[in-house]
Amino acid sequence: MFLQGSGGSSPSIGTTEIRSGGPVTGVAAFLLPSRSECRTPRIARNWWRETSCFLAFLEFTRSKGRPMAVFLHTRVRVSDLDRSIDWYTRHLGFQVTSRTDKSPAGNHVAHLELPGNEHTIEFTWSPDYELRVPEDLMHFAIGVDDLIAFCDKLEKEGLEIWPADWRQTFRE
Repeated sequence: MFLQGSGGSSPSIGTTEIRSGGPVTGVAAFLLPSRSECRTPRIARNWWRETSCFLAFLEFTRSKGRPMAVFLHTRVRVSDLDRSIDWYTRHLGFQVTSRTDKSPAGNHVAHLELPGNEHTIEFTWSPDYELRVPEDLMHFAIGVDDLIAFCDKLEKEGLEIWPADWRQTFRE
């Protein structure tokens, strides 16, 4: 269901019902380009891809004491879904919480989480999309109890760890 925003050049809002076995079910709202820029759903998907800037708001049942808004997931396009899942589960301890190879947009999607965390990574592979890594995509951070021991583990698994001559410490 698409709802036209006010004015001819304003964005539209697309909504869709979410039916997943994961932690979130309900309604999603996506900020889309105006109808004049978006004549077909295909063009809308291409607009998302070219700008990489749309927001998704998911309605979910909030438990007592939970904040009004929570950070749920980050979407990352991958060139090989199975290899990406294997790497993150084998080396970093992520677990797959859901996976579909039949999304309405034709994407293959997997959600991964680190046990004990609510935020997930959504890996998406699209058969008709050429993956381009943005130059300003730097990193996302994962906290570990013992950085040296964790790096030693990764090196034993065959990963290259780059030395750094700086240290950053956070104290409360």
